[in-house]
Amino acid sequence: REVEFACPSFDASSDGVWRYFDGHDPKYKLRYTDFIECTAPVLKTTWLTDPGFARCLQGVRTGCFIDFCFFPAAGRRRGGGAVIDP
Repeated sequence: REVEFACPSFDASSDGVWRYFDGHDPKYKLRYTDFIECTAPVLKTTWLTDPGFARCLQGVRTGCFIDFCFFPAAGRRRGGGAVIDP
């Protein structure tokens, strides 16, 4: 699997409504997911020049809701997104 987008896991004291899937889990190093939190995304640099992804970036002014763009941009491909558990 080639990960296109990823985000770090969050500790128990992290705020946010989406913590049900990206809280830190010491059993894992990497968990595949269909939702990437936009707080601290990690992405392949090729996405910065991708015309389709550029349209996603133009559609959001503050970054809010861009997290819903990552999985579709990766082709809704299983393994295209991941949570990193350091």
